[in-house]
Amino acid sequence: MQLGFLSPLNLLFALAIAVPVAIHLLQRRREAQVDFPAVRFLLIAQRRSSRRLRLRRLLLLALRCLAVLAFAALLARPVLQAPGASFREGEPGFTAVILDTSLSMTALSADDRQRFEAARDLARALAARGVRGERFALIEAAAAPGAPEAARWLDRDQYLAAVAAAAARPAVADPGRAFGEAYRLLREAGGRQRRIVVISDLARGGWERLAFAQLAAIDTSVPVRLLRLAGDGARNRAGVVGLAARGESTIAGEPREVAAEVLNGGPERVVPVELWLDGALAASRIESIPPGTRGRVPFAVRPAAGGARRVEVRVPPDRYPADDRRRLALEVAPPIDALVVDGDPGASFAQGETFFLQEALRHERLAATVPVRIGTAGPEAPASIPEGTSVVVLANVRAPGEEAGRRLAKHVSDGGGLLVFWGGACDAEAWRRTLGGLLPAPVSGTAAANPDRPWRVGDVDFAAPPLTVFAPPAGGTFATASFTLRAQLGPPSPAARVLARFEDGAPWLLEQRVGRGRVVFVASTADLAGNDLPTRPAYVPLVQRLVLWLAGNLVEASDAERVAGDALTVAGGPELAGGSATLESPAGARAEAAFRADGSGSVAVFPPAAETGFYRWSRPGREGLVAVNVPAAESELAALSADEIAERLRPVRAELVDVKPGGVEGDPSRLGERSLAPPLLGALLALLLLETLVAGPRLPWRG
Repeated sequence: MQLGFLSPLNLLFALAIAVPVAIHLLQRRREAQVDFPAVRFLLIAQRRSSRRLRLRRLLLLALRCLAVLAFAALLARPVLQAPGASFREGEPGFTAVILDTSLSMTALSADDRQRFEAARDLARALAARGVRGERFALIEAAAAPGAPEAARWLDRDQYLAAVAAAAARPAVADPGRAFGEAYRLLREAGGRQRRIVVISDLARGGWERLAFAQLAAIDTSVPVRLLRLAGDGARNRAGVVGLAARGESTIAGEPREVAAEVLNGGPERVVPVELWLDGALAASRIESIPPGTRGRVPFAVRPAAGGARRVEVRVPPDRYPADDRRRLALEVAPPIDALVVDGDPGASFAQGETFFLQEALRHERLAATVPVRIGTAGPEAPASIPEGTSVVVLANVRAPGEEAGRRLAKHVSDGGGLLVFWGGACDAEAWRRTLGGLLPAPVSGTAAANPDRPWRVGDVDFAAPPLTVFAPPAGGTFATASFTLRAQLGPPSPAARVLARFEDGAPWLLEQRVGRGRVVFVASTADLAGNDLPTRPAYVPLVQRLVLWLAGNLVEASDAERVAGDALTVAGGPELAGGSATLESPAGARAEAAFRADGSGSVAVFPPAAETGFYRWSRPGREGLVAVNVPAAESELAALSADEIAERLRPVRAELVDVKPGGVEGDPSRLGERSLAPPLLGALLALLLLETLVAGPRLPWRG
């Protein structure tokens, strides 16, 4: 701290000290000396008392002079100023202001104002008393998404306009970048009068990442002052800091788990949590979460219809509304339409080739409801496929005709699925002729095993999506099934993948991508004519998962959330490369992005999201939603302690000023100053009182 005066010209009143000195000198009496022997002893006593009077008069003179000096200093308004708190006239000064624009600054203080409003008042106050010619630079601690605009030096009016335009946004503070920018500007400016002023709540979520030791260049001669906005006034505060949905299937009617991570930042242990689905309250529960900790709150949902579903998890409103809700977009697929072609219908349904297939797909037989709508045909593959069919199942079909072959090839190429079960009625030559390009491996005929020595399943690729549930130590297994009939296959095509083999190495399950669709070939029958797998527990989940996979819905659904600042992408097939996708923001702004090739597909990339809420995207043939939330780090409102700040700013020595609602001592423009007027006024009164006591009631004003 250094001494300064707000009205230094008033120090001229100190010249009034000449008045008591002049009076003291002018009123000294000079008496003529006359020797008179009779009063010699009286003169000796007089000299002794005059010494005491002279000392009293000198003391009175000193007290009166000090009183005049104290009064002059009081008129000059003395203050103690922190380093860099103010600049001298006549020399250029440069102030780099780091203004925290992160989301935590929207928390309400005890005076019901946002922290950011108080921060903006402080930023304006820095320029209110700025010296003539002083330059300012405004650096936002949480830069706007994308490439932030480089800060520059501004005059007073430009700086005040920039402060007025600044706003808190859903982003995390990046103090390292902000300080690096401030030191760069000050280094370019030169000059001796330089300072960095930080206006922030110093919330732990963003500022705990600050470490001066990692900055490329710092200047320890530049004073750093941190104005910390103290207190958030929050009571019983809770926030939703994470949200995810998981489930084995994205099909409508399938159960999904929506799990929220809730932070309890208040003193109470009980936190009410609500789940909203498409704008309506779907479930609520009371959770016990210890204060200062996080808890996982799961909800079970079963979307009844396909499409993009809006999911929100909410906690009661508090003084930090930014994290009181979190959003998630659930992509739910509509029911699957499957066409099952029975190549050997039999005399009754129970004797048909597809009896076990259709029974396996009946939802009441499954632990989880799978809405598969089945259409049947046979014994020949139909020449037309009903519109909307996702999967075509051919079971022991002799051979598709030429027209049926073309329809099936187009169906798969356009994104449909084809599931083929081989059987004794199949004509290998006809299959190669009509659907040779679709099959994962060429078929040369049908082989039969000795009933006493059946084939059994050997190696299984449990990494394949339809087979993951059978991985050990799962309950389902294929090892107990016996096979007496199978297709004789040649070497698989380069694009094919063998999912499972018999013990002798012959393929049992194969798959191949064709165009946008997929083909799965099962080298044995779907009924008991060639194996006893339909009587095993693994049969039902195997059929179910193969159909879901071919329909493009057997995925480990994990609807990951996005946060503000993330780039938003829309994925598509390779055929969309060169096309475009459209994105509509929560505020209604629309943007377009072109698809570019990306691996086996394509992707359209949009600029980083600048606001939170539900974004709606659309591309040829499909549309959906994506939810953008606030960064979880911005829910950590606790401020860094003074020791933590000093450690992170080492080796720079910084002054920390806690700003309560209303500013320091009620006046934001007085930051960094400590007025000496009260103690000086007390000293002046003490001098006057002492002068009165020393002078006494009988002593006249004489030198």
